[in-house]
Amino acid sequence: MPVSATKPEEQAPSSVPVAGFSGLRSLRCGTVIAVLILTAAVLHPPHGLGPVLCPSRWVTGLPCPGCGLSRSVSCAVRGMWAASFGHHPFGIPVVVLLVGVAATGLLPRRVRERLTARLQPVRPLARWGILAFITAFVAFGAMRMLLARS
Repeated sequence: MPVSATKPEEQAPSSVPVAGFSGLRSLRCGTVIAVLILTAAVLHPPHGLGPVLCPSRWVTGLPCPGCGLSRSVSCAVRGMWAASFGHHPFGIPVVVLLVGVAATGLLPRRVRERLTARLQPVRPLARWGILAFITAFVAFGAMRMLLARS
């Protein structure tokens, strides 16, 4: 005899797909992470804490692909665009992405659903954009490591 009287397809979903995430919990988690990173960037000194914190740089002496990103994001949230770009060219796009994730998560559900519906046609393009961003980030890091060796 089944434990539940309802059929599996009649059971309520545990989370509602919103804004391209697998569920509301993922959206909330992404929003919390984005807000925490932005808060840390505001609290972080714009030109770093002083000592080098990158384990890769400690071991190899070479900058990793993310070296300077914290300082760059910290400068970007303060509107110090040239300094942000000087620390890491991906800092400004990361801030734009974090603000977008945080803002989307804070929107009322109906607005998020309308936004999701409007953005649905460009979803495949967004996936390619994410792939291009990650590829460019890694390529930048590899180039920087090669240039630092010479």
